[in-house]
Amino acid sequence: MARRSEPQRLLGDLVAIPSVNPHVTPGGGEQAVAAHLAEYLRLSGLAPEVVECAPGRPSVRVTVRADEPRGHLLLCSHLDTVGVESMTIPPFEPRVEGGRLFGRGACDAKGPLAAMTVGLLRGRERGLVWDVTLWAVAGEEVGGEGVLRLLEDDDRFDGAIVGEPTEGHLVVAHKGAVRGEILLSGDSAHSSRPLPDVGALAAACRITLALHGRAPGAQVHPLCGASTLAITAIHAGEAANVIPGAARVRFDYRTVPPQGPSAVWEAVNAEVARLLSGTGIRSESVTLRENDWLDTEPDAPVARAVARALEERGEDPTPGGAVYGSDAERIAGRGIPAVLLGPGSIDDAHTAAESIDLDELERITEVFAWLLTDGKTVARSP
Repeated sequence: MARRSEPQRLLGDLVAIPSVNPHVTPGGGEQAVAAHLAEYLRLSGLAPEVVECAPGRPSVRVTVRADEPRGHLLLCSHLDTVGVESMTIPPFEPRVEGGRLFGRGACDAKGPLAAMTVGLLRGRERGLVWDVTLWAVAGEEVGGEGVLRLLEDDDRFDGAIVGEPTEGHLVVAHKGAVRGEILLSGDSAHSSRPLPDVGALAAACRITLALHGRAPGAQVHPLCGASTLAITAIHAGEAANVIPGAARVRFDYRTVPPQGPSAVWEAVNAEVARLLSGTGIRSESVTLRENDWLDTEPDAPVARAVARALEERGEDPTPGGAVYGSDAERIAGRGIPAVLLGPGSIDDAHTAAESIDLDELERITEVFAWLLTDGKTVARSP
């Protein structure tokens, strides 16, 4: 049996500990996995802190100092995962097959977290050239409580690298999100009169067919691509013989720099008004969640440092964009230049058989170690 690398060993331990975001599955949480990571760091000779962002919602932070630091870097990834109800594999029994490790959180984002953590430990052994703070935060999948709480204590960093599944590529920009509901109301009717324009459900279907995949007011970003809109839920219905007079249409609009929420709502509401014209159906808009986009300059010092480490380790240093969001936008909102880097693919995140490539996990761990030491490969003498 092949010997497990240290990133693989840590990742397997983290995956085996459930940490589903409690906003996704009531009763979930990050307590056990935070305790394990904190103990791992203590046994490695560091002095981590466990910080609650809310009752029962811990994050872990630790700082390691360099002798002559060129600045202070933040490494940040998250402890929480999405739910497991749709999984076709045991979610918390990490299994290695075909060079991949399977389990919930393997790539989003316990793999990136393991790469950062072990990369930091290797960097400390070889000699850091940066002061480094590692945050393993609660609540990234929904809420953002962990990173927002830690930013209250300290936002004086020269740059931040956020661990997400980027396939080992440097990501300097990603999309934001506006999630909302369109509330529709009109007259209910007997089901024996299914006229095309009768009832809120018919209006909801019309809106769905018109908007899904066709974002009103869409813009295009050179790295992130175009804005998108997806209809994610329709709620309506009272009884089998009643055409409902009320319905809700939920959507997820992915914005690109420099779009703001007000422009999105203006475009969406204008299109809804056009679709409902003459139907007698009334509409109201409700915001569920808004997240900003990320748009860091590719020549920002943190981006250049990551690109150099990637190139020196034989990886592609080209800056790119992502269609998903992350805690990077919350960090950048405090004026800290932020980029994304991590092993794993977003195509495997949140899936029924989530997994990560173990060779990539080890390669990106070494990229982090190179970055933090400026290429030192030999442990310092004690």
